[in-house]
Amino acid sequence: MNALPIVIKPADLPTPPKVALEIMRACARDDCSNADLGALAARDSALTAETLRVVNTAWYGFREEVRTVAHAAVILGQRALRNLVLCIAVRDALKGAQIANFDSERFAEDSLRRAVAASLLAQFAGLDREEAFTAGLLQDFGLMVLFVVQPQADVRYSELRSLNPQRRLVLERERFCMGHDAAGALIAEQWELPADLREAIAAHHSRDTAQSSRLANTLCCADWLAAVYEVDERGGCLTGCRSLLGESFGLQAEQADAFLAALPQELGAAASDLGVKTGVHPTFEELMRDTNATLAEENLSYQELTLRLQNTLRERDRLAAELDRELEQAREVQRALLPGPMPDDFPLAGVNISAKRLSGDFFDYFPLSDGRIFFCLGDVSGKGANAAILMAKVAGLCRCLARQHLELAPLVRTVNREIAETSAHGMFVTLACGVFAPQQGTLVFVNAGHLPALLLSAGEKPQLLQADAPPLGVLDDSDYSEVSYSIAGRDLYLFSDGVTECRTGDGAELGIGGLLKLLTASRGQRPQQQLQFVVQQLLGEQQEARDDLTLLRLSAA
Repeated sequence: MNALPIVIKPADLPTPPKVALEIMRACARDDCSNADLGALAARDSALTAETLRVVNTAWYGFREEVRTVAHAAVILGQRALRNLVLCIAVRDALKGAQIANFDSERFAEDSLRRAVAASLLAQFAGLDREEAFTAGLLQDFGLMVLFVVQPQADVRYSELRSLNPQRRLVLERERFCMGHDAAGALIAEQWELPADLREAIAAHHSRDTAQSSRLANTLCCADWLAAVYEVDERGGCLTGCRSLLGESFGLQAEQADAFLAALPQELGAAASDLGVKTGVHPTFEELMRDTNATLAEENLSYQELTLRLQNTLRERDRLAAELDRELEQAREVQRALLPGPMPDDFPLAGVNISAKRLSGDFFDYFPLSDGRIFFCLGDVSGKGANAAILMAKVAGLCRCLARQHLELAPLVRTVNREIAETSAHGMFVTLACGVFAPQQGTLVFVNAGHLPALLLSAGEKPQLLQADAPPLGVLDDSDYSEVSYSIAGRDLYLFSDGVTECRTGDGAELGIGGLLKLLTASRGQRPQQQLQFVVQQLLGEQQEARDDLTLLRLSAA
């Protein structure tokens, strides 16, 4: 969750001791003498003592002891003295700071690591080493302010330091709605630091070396050098660090590694001289061993995952091939349930095109022993294997009961009870079936929830044989009655909803009206030819159905 936009007020910013601020301001004036600096320092004995202690450490390496701040200003120069006082002020601001989700000791160590890295790079950038050190110490100081101003932000310092500098800045801007670079620029302005230092702090995340200053570019590289010792994903950070040093200073990977190798020892010396508490830091060799071991483990894990994936894909292919074989066998069983070849003068013809391997539609017709012909067409709810199994069951029941000369209405009632008692919950079957007597030209017909059948003849208005009972399997006690028709000289068409729901060229559904036009246009063709013509018009060249298509024609002409 993004934080609300924040406004940092001057009162929210850390303030160095008054005398330290006066010394920094005085060093920025051209008319300030060393005696003036000595007089200022004398007003704060603690600051004076700490300044002289640091000046006399190995970091500066003076042969003679420096006894006064004025003497330090002579030896160091006022600019260097300002930087030293500034470093002490930053260090003291961090000591004992109690801020929610913020580890001040770890932040102080990380800040010092960046400062040391900047001082090591100063020689390549043509910068003063103490100037670079001070800027490096200050470059992320704004982060502490963000934690102070927004203690409710959903982020911890340990989470931020585990990321490389670019990803860390993105997360800061997401959680605080401001990065430490912008907050640091506010501190630099509040403390009246020189313009070049303020600009470097504000721009040190710029990767455009042509636009950013030498100091800002140095701070950016120092940030990545220090991050190699802090981040979780060390390998990627090391690669980014080497690349950045190459772009900025023309350093080879070996030279970048030499800087990294020098960093722990330089950090230890600076921490000792400045009185900053640090933890145990690994050497670069130890760091590389851990990194390479992690990379080796990740590579091994990757190889293992790749092998498992290959095995899984092979097993998937084997199971898919086995499923294909089983589906093809099931398809053959379904085909066997369709009517076999009949004489040319047989009055019925049908066609079934399945949308998938297995169809939920079915049709059947066969002559009975008394010369009449039984026929049916059904559509099972759903698709796939479940629909195909129920389809086979209904087709088998209809064929078996019809051959036992069970009258049509009792036959449908019997099938309905069986489906209602044994089918999966929610599945049903629409069924249109009849018995045709060729000699008499009469038809006994039952429509159980199916689409209306079409009864056509030349010169007469089409007749729809509507459903007058619910589908099979809905209620086990549904009643089904048969209706008798005289159909001599006419044709009867049964069809599934996959036919009427086909899309025409303009995207509209075909509907019964569209089907009637196709049947009228193909009048005079033999039954099987006419059905194939309709299917061709519906599917076109794609020959793939969106839904199962089933058509049945009974010709009583």
